[in-house]
Amino acid sequence: MLTRMFISRCPIEIDMEVWSYLRVSWLLERFGGKDFLTGHQLLPSDPRFTSITSIESGDADGLFGLACEIMQVDGSTVALEVVPDEKLANAVGTYVREGADARIQLAQSQLSDPTSALATLSHELAHHVLLGQGHLSGEEPDHELVTDLFTAIRGCGIFSANCTVREQSERNGRWYWWQISKQGYLPARVFGWALALVTWIRQDVDRSWSHFLRLDAREAFTHGMKYLKSHGIPTQIGGLATLTSKLPEPSAFVHALLDKRTVMRLLALRVLSTRPDVAVNHSERIAVLLKDRSAEVRSEAAAILGNLGSLDERAKAALVVLLQDKSAEVRTAAAISIGRTLPTESSVLEELSWLLTSDAWREVDAAAWALGQYGSRAEEHAAQLLRALQRCLVKSKYGSAEVILDALIAICSCPNESISNYFADDELRLLALDSLKLRQQSVQNAAV
Repeated sequence: MLTRMFISRCPIEIDMEVWSYLRVSWLLERFGGKDFLTGHQLLPSDPRFTSITSIESGDADGLFGLACEIMQVDGSTVALEVVPDEKLANAVGTYVREGADARIQLAQSQLSDPTSALATLSHELAHHVLLGQGHLSGEEPDHELVTDLFTAIRGCGIFSANCTVREQSERNGRWYWWQISKQGYLPARVFGWALALVTWIRQDVDRSWSHFLRLDAREAFTHGMKYLKSHGIPTQIGGLATLTSKLPEPSAFVHALLDKRTVMRLLALRVLSTRPDVAVNHSERIAVLLKDRSAEVRSEAAAILGNLGSLDERAKAALVVLLQDKSAEVRTAAAISIGRTLPTESSVLEELSWLLTSDAWREVDAAAWALGQYGSRAEEHAAQLLRALQRCLVKSKYGSAEVILDALIAICSCPNESISNYFADDELRLLALDSLKLRQQSVQNAAV
């Protein structure tokens, strides 16, 4: 029974499973299908690596050359600079581009650990390719994740996976953000899954190298291979299996909205979210998914509907119902969509105000922003906004405080007076009033 459970489930979160399919497909399109997958994983036992037993100041160039070889980068196009750790603050490496000149800065402390240094250099070289060649702008919310994925596909995946020592995670909307011991963004288990996906696509028979992976990455690799053997790659992106260069048009994903597999429904929604002009013709099908058993699907469906502009009253009512969903991510997505579509249901403002008490700050932000979109119609809920503002200031959540202040400016005829009357503590009242003044100035500057 335990084996079946592992086979039937992907070893990573479904959001990241869908993301990996789409981004691997994108990379294949950008870098040429089969040609992109010609490299093999560099092993820690490879003589090219084992010859570097310790990195002195003169050996860094040799390791850099190896990283360039594996990542298929012309080393003459980017320079290496070893710098004191304090110059990089909390990073172990960084990519710097100034005009036509590009360089990678490597923290001095990395020189004592060849494995970690190679992982760092491969990540920064991936930046050189993806950013330097214009494939990414750096503004994409997942650009660091794609950069890590690129190292796994090019051949440094074992080193990248093994250097993700400590993980902290936070979910921001549909994206998971990781800070991993100052190094890397994808957790080891996602690297393991990515290596399984690439191995499956390449139809590699030899998988003995997986024993070099740290345990959590190795387990994800093993279970990922079993999962892919059982389910294969979703048919909608079957081009991955044949290494075709492009995804089908978004309209080809519409029928998958009602597929029995959750990953297929989420994949269809994720693709349609990039094309509102196509999605708007299928809003009724998307609205059905607001009642889906999967929180990820409900959240994605709510987000898409909010971007479609005009919705019928049934869809708006369904969004209001989602404000009571058991998932904070679903409630957040629903609040944002409500702020964009402005349902007139009598309960909507009360439900949004209730979200202001949440411990999830992004949910608080979404609710405050949505209330602000209602303008003076939401003025009777100013007290709940003020209570949330006080909580933000006490907990030093100044980003959320700014969102709440913007909402107060939008709904209150005299926000200064409302704050002065609400705050009993002199210090908090002055802080709130000073913050309000700054936000008002910001709004005025934006209007100019």
